[in-house]
Amino acid sequence: MIKSYEQEIKEIREKKRVIPATFDPVFKSLLTNKDNRDYLVDLISNITKIPRYAISNNMIILNNELGVEYYDSKKMQTDILVEIENNIINLEMNNSYYEGLFNKNSAYHQKLMVDQYKSGYDYEIKKVIQINFDNFRIFNSKETIIKFQMKSEDGLDVEDSYGVVYHVNLEKIRKIWYNKTRKESLTEFDRKLLMLCITNKQSLEEITKGDEDLMKIKKNLEKISNNEKIIGLYDVSLAKEYEDNCRKKEHDKREKELKEKEDKLEKEQELFIVEQELFNKRIYDLARSMLKENIDIDTIKKVTSLKEEEIKNLL
Repeated sequence: MIKSYEQEIKEIREKKRVIPATFDPVFKSLLTNKDNRDYLVDLISNITKIPRYAISNNMIILNNELGVEYYDSKKMQTDILVEIENNIINLEMNNSYYEGLFNKNSAYHQKLMVDQYKSGYDYEIKKVIQINFDNFRIFNSKETIIKFQMKSEDGLDVEDSYGVVYHVNLEKIRKIWYNKTRKESLTEFDRKLLMLCITNKQSLEEITKGDEDLMKIKKNLEKISNNEKIIGLYDVSLAKEYEDNCRKKEHDKREKELKEKEDKLEKEQELFIVEQELFNKRIYDLARSMLKENIDIDTIKKVTSLKEEEIKNLL
């Protein structure tokens, strides 16, 4: 039986799918490619509301050597950093949620601020903006883009020096895309976001139809997906994810079974205590009745197994 991830790799090699940009090396290669500059500008502008012209005229990609050709380099471990006038923007792809993920992202966000102070140029401190593309839903908000920043308790004042964090819900728009009755409601920007998380080529053809800029992104994704080294990386990543999920399912199954056993034992203990209390009550009631009949204590002891002191306390 072919495992799901093996089937996906097979379809990538058959050119039925592309490796999605939710895979970090593809995400970094796609967004730092100079040919995709306009796409990156659109993403940042729509999310942060910084005017498009300001981004287009001033954007500097601080680490632009993140293409697939650097797949085996330590540079691929760095994050996408963009400088736009007085802003440093960090773009993160969060493919799956795990405990501590946002702590890690927050730590990096704060490090970008601290590193500026360490450099000794206080007067050049730039605002740090982090954009998280989440391939899952974790927040209650129904919005695609959620903005987080430090505010006063009454919400009237904003402390800008701590920067801003955005979370973009890719899962939401992906679900809308595959919902026939709702997909027409997707905006032009939603379709741009879909390019980061859709892997099926037929869907990509439909999303990019009539849009030259998005068609260019699709071709770039196809080119990356033809790279055997990247396919190998993705294969290893999927296999690990599959194994991790299997281990998690097995762990969750064992935890569930253990919890059920513990709950059953607890109920049995509770039932035993109730039954014991009822039994003791009957014994004491019997002893009281025998005392009222003036039956001697020795006989009551033999019948009820109560101690003499316990029987005398019933008098």
